[in-house]
Amino acid sequence: YLVPQLACNSSLKLFGGTLGWNTIVPFANASSDTSFLATNGAGLGDIVTGPYIQFAPMMRGGRPVFSQGFEFDFITPSGKYSAALPINPGNDYWSLNPLWKATWLPAPGWEVSWRFNYIYNFDHGSNPNVAGPLDATVKRNGDGVWLNFTASREIFKDLYFGLNGCWLKQVTNDKGVNGALANTQQESLYMGPGLHYTFDPTNIVNVNLYLPVYDANALSGGFRLNLQYAHPLNLGDADE
Repeated sequence: YLVPQLACNSSLKLFGGTLGWNTIVPFANASSDTSFLATNGAGLGDIVTGPYIQFAPMMRGGRPVFSQGFEFDFITPSGKYSAALPINPGNDYWSLNPLWKATWLPAPGWEVSWRFNYIYNFDHGSNPNVAGPLDATVKRNGDGVWLNFTASREIFKDLYFGLNGCWLKQVTNDKGVNGALANTQQESLYMGPGLHYTFDPTNIVNVNLYLPVYDANALSGGFRLNLQYAHPLNLGDADE
């Protein structure tokens, strides 16, 4: 996976927070270890874009202790997709994805962060030609929530080590052409170690390893390794 992301702050304020816009353009390689699940190979994934509001950190004793923001993303059906294949880089439907993101700094050198998401899915643009759960055609994927979380401790200057995880829970069943499909709600939990290093104020690297803990009604995969590089851009008069 390659996931370029661009988040732009504006000079506009609302309720004391800074307004901005976020865009993610993923590129994925859909692969499978079994010939039973045919894949659509590599290609563009579904573009995620939407507005956000980020509030200034709350200060206590001369240091930041809490910051938060809210975002409302649109997941577009822009990715590579074939209705005849079960695994694709993209999906064939629109989704709405509101989320709450926050960071808590309980003590010097300690950090706890989370992103709590809800996803509302619309109907597929075309009915898949492959069988879904219970050999039924899935017309609409169920809605769900998921939580990305991390807790870390500074072990050397600008180097943090900790635990990260991702929990996903589908809260409604998938919908077939003739109604809801029973027992199709998915649930997954992945956890593992993570590293954060600040080279300087404009160059930050995060490394996260996710190991499978629990999967229900979902494809169970191996470990997932995430490498993120963040660098602010100066776009003129807009805030960085």
